[in-house]
Parts: sequence; structure tokens; C-alpha cells
Amino acid sequence: MTEISTITLYQIDRNRKSVAFVNCPDTDEDIQKSCTASDTAKIYSFDEILNQLEIFRDNFFEFENLLDRMTENISKGREDNDNVLTAAENFRTAHSDNLFAVYYSEILLKYYNQGRQKINTLLGTFRNATTRNHYTQQQKDSLTEILSEIRNAVNDEWNFDFNTKKDTHLIRRTSNLIIIRGENLNQVWNIADDSLLNFYLDFSYAVKRLDVSVLRCPYCNKHYLGTESSSCCEKSECKSACAKSKRHAYENQTYVHERKAFKGYIRTKRNFLKNAVHNDSEIMQKFNDKADSFYAPVDELLIEYMDGNKPIDKTFTDLYQSQEKKLLAFMHQLIADWKEKHNI
Repeated sequence: MTEISTITLYQIDRNRKSVAFVNCPDTDEDIQKSCTASDTAKIYSFDEILNQLEIFRDNFFEFENLLDRMTENISKGREDNDNVLTAAENFRTAHSDNLFAVYYSEILLKYYNQGRQKINTLLGTFRNATTRNHYTQQQKDSLTEILSEIRNAVNDEWNFDFNTKKDTHLIRRTSNLIIIRGENLNQVWNIADDSLLNFYLDFSYAVKRLDVSVLRCPYCNKHYLGTESSSCCEKSECKSACAKSKRHAYENQTYVHERKAFKGYIRTKRNFLKNAVHNDSEIMQKFNDKADSFYAPVDELLIEYMDGNKPIDKTFTDLYQSQEKKLLAFMHQLIADWKEKHNI
């Protein structure tokens, strides 16, 4: 019985900023059933695609090491083969939440198992070592070619250049489409190639059409696609944190005003003292050393009010005015000391 291969399809929705992926057996019946069912496709937002791509590309060396091991061991014994398959499964498990790691690892396993099966068949068919080595090398070359296609697609920065304008390139590619039409139904799906190059080109085109940039969310610290006016990514928890931050900043304007006002009062008295004592370094040093101590009680109470979202009341005002009077008295005492020192 002939084994039915699988096919991966994708559909990019620029309006909703999402990508749908479908993986199913490669038969017309299964494709139509999977693409038209409401719960078959896996939906990813543009931001999720962006971050999963970033993670996979940052760890691409792990994938390359895995393929090098597969290429080296494709014609070796059962023990070596089991070790490679275990390594492949470990890689897939470790990155099971990453769309691209899972996709590429399944592509590698497919070609590795097919190549190994062909080699085992050839070993029983050809007795001549030269002939067997020739066909074995063909399978190794086939795996190496797959890696080369994937490496070129993943490492080419031009495919992921969403922000800047680089040199103009022309790419000639084959677009494989599946179109499903019927009553109240008109769907177009793209067939994903082994290297996913077509998907990268389609995705980057969709992003550029949106006129957005790659930004970093201040709340989850992940990249997202947004405009200059964007404050955070589209995740609900980040939006909630952003709204809370804006609300908190608005509510804290009163506290900020009080803090700036007292610091402004200190600067005013410092300038007055500077002129009064002709910028005497000893006197100014005494003022600078102690000025913040008059502000400290005000700041401590202000922080307490901010944390409790408490409005400014008479208790705060009385302390504020008391510390202003103490600072003023200290300044006049310094002026008196300076005058006494200089017999003025």
C-alpha cells in the first residue's frame, strides 16, 4: 500500500494580521475537508510569526548540527541511526511550541527516512561497493541540497527586512496555489515549499503593505509590528498593562507637580544664597549638603500618598510648608554666618 504524503498550506490575512496553516494528507478530499473546516487550521498573529521566526533563526545552528548528523549517519548501522532519530525527536520536543522548528524537523525526518530506505534497498540489490557508494552519496547530496535551500531561505536577511529599504532584487519563483470554490465559498491557499521561501516572501510582502515597523513591546519585551504611535503589542495582558500605566501616569500628575515644586523652591533659594554670599564655596557647600534633608520628609510622604492613591490633603500641605520654612531659616542663617565672617 502506497503511503500518502502530507501537504502544508498557508493563507495570509492582511486585514486581520494573521496567518492560517493547515497540514493534512495530500489528497483532494482531505485538502478540501481540512481547508473548509472551521477548526482545522492553526491561526497565528503576525506578531506570533515574527517572534517565532526570531527564536528559530537565533537557534538555527542547532538545526544545522542536526542535519549534519543526519547526512553523516544516513548510511551507517542501526545504532547510529537510532541515535540520530533520538536527536531529531529531542530537537522537535525541545522546540515543540515553535512552528518553524517543528516544520523543518519533519521535513528533515521525511527525507532522511526516505534516503535511508533507498540505501537499504540498494545494499541488497548491488554487490559492487563502488555502485553502492555512488548511490549512497546521491542520498547524502540530496539531504545536503535540502539543507542548502533551507539555510539560504532562513539566513537571507532580505526575506525579513521589514523596516529598511535595501537594494532592489528580482526573484522569479513558482507559486503553487490551491483554489476551492463552491456555493458561498471562494478560498485560495498557498502550498508551502520545503524551505518555506514562498511563505517568507508572501509574509514580508504582507507586512510591507501594512506600512508597519518592527518594534519592541516595553511590557513583554518581545518584538511586534506596529506604527510610530503604537505603545505596545496586541497581547491582551500588554494592552492592559499599557492602559494601567497611562492611567497611573495621568493620576500621578498632581504628585509630580508637588515634587517638582519643592525642588524648584530649593533651586530658587540656592540662587538667592549664591548672590547673597557672592558664591562663597564654603557656604554653598553647606547649603548643598543639607538642602535635600529638608525635601526628604516631603518625598517620603509623597511616595506614601502615591502608593495609596491618596489625594493631597492638609497633612501633606502642612508638612510641605513647614519644610519650606525650615529651609528658608537655614538659608538666612547661612547668610548671617557669612556676614559675621566678613564683618558686614
